[in-house]
Amino acid sequence: MIRAFEKMRVWLLMLFYRRRTADRLAKELQFHLEQQIAENIASGMSQEEAEHAAMRLFGNPAVLREQITEKWSWTWLEHLRQDASAQIQQFLR
Repeated sequence: MIRAFEKMRVWLLMLFYRRRTADRLAKELQFHLEQQIAENIASGMSQEEAEHAAMRLFGNPAVLREQITEKWSWTWLEHLRQDASAQIQQFLR
């Protein structure tokens, strides 16, 4: 039940505070990447090896951000708003 409320909270944040939530997501991903690098260094890797290994584990950060944003967002509502706006503009011409 708590998880459902958390999901709803994140969806609402994405709807009304998209930029702030996207920044929060970027910081969260960076934190986890840095943690993985630190773990890799602690296990005996060099800084460069640790960074490369962490990036391989996480994959492409842009794709990961896009996938997460897609799950968190109200894409259908955004498309509906864009379509309605385009139709109104077309009607007013």
